[in-house]
Amino acid sequence: MAFGSKKKAREEQALKDTALTTQTAATAPDEFEARQRARALRFDKWQSGESGPVNIHNMPDAGVPMALFKNAKAVSDAGRVGTGLGTMTEGANPNFVAARNQEAQMTRDTNASGMLEDYVDNATTANNAMMGNLAGIGNTRNMSLYQIAVDRLNNYERNKKPSFLKQLAFSMMTGAASAI
Repeated sequence: MAFGSKKKAREEQALKDTALTTQTAATAPDEFEARQRARALRFDKWQSGESGPVNIHNMPDAGVPMALFKNAKAVSDAGRVGTGLGTMTEGANPNFVAARNQEAQMTRDTNASGMLEDYVDNATTANNAMMGNLAGIGNTRNMSLYQIAVDRLNNYERNKKPSFLKQLAFSMMTGAASAI
């Protein structure tokens, strides 16, 4: 093996190593994308029931909304003053007052539950959209890597010298064609 071919082999190996390093770096998602993918996967497993029963208390990242819901409900309950004219008179029927308070409590519970349900619906929709976006990012990355591989193959084929026999056959064909 001649000195020039050893040098060329080292250069080719260095190019291959660089290409492999670049490709490895390009295929790995950044930290933010990896965290988003992990969160989306946790939420999807919760939504499908893979990670246990579908319950708001098991929902990923639902700790803060649940705490806010409970605090808002407690403040709403504590802030109620009176329930109307029927309870303001001195001789009000205690059964009516109790029924009225129970109805008001049910209304507040229904409103709070509806708001929590809206949060869950919005979180589910946002997670589904995020999963679609992350899939698109992955597809774009894969297509870019595919295009890089195709370009490298084309450059290799374009810069590859034909073998001695191909060169000899080509020169014979061109020589025969010019003799005609």
